[in-house]
Amino acid sequence: MNVFLGLGLPWLMATYAEVSAYPSTEENIGYYVPAGALGFSVVVFSVLAVICISFIVARRFVVGGELGGSVFGRNASCAFLVTLWVIYILLSTL
Repeated sequence: MNVFLGLGLPWLMATYAEVSAYPSTEENIGYYVPAGALGFSVVVFSVLAVICISFIVARRFVVGGELGGSVFGRNASCAFLVTLWVIYILLSTL
C-alpha cells in the first residue's frame, strides 16, 4: 500500500537497513509494521484525493479546463490544492 502513497522508496530503504543490520531471529522478527498503522493515513489520503479530483472535474466545467482561467482563479485553485496537501501531511504525521 505504501507504493501507492508515494512512500515506496523510504519504506524500501528502511526495510533494507533494518534487515541488513538486524537479521531475523526468534526474538527479532525483522522489520514489522502493525496492520493498523497505515489505516488512518490511507483514509485521509483517499478522502482528500476524492476532494481533489472532484475539484478538478468541477473546475473543468466552470473554467473549461484544468488549467487557465483568471489570475485569481488560478491562484485560488493553487492555494486550495496546496492546502489539501498540507492537510494530508499534517494529519499523517500527527
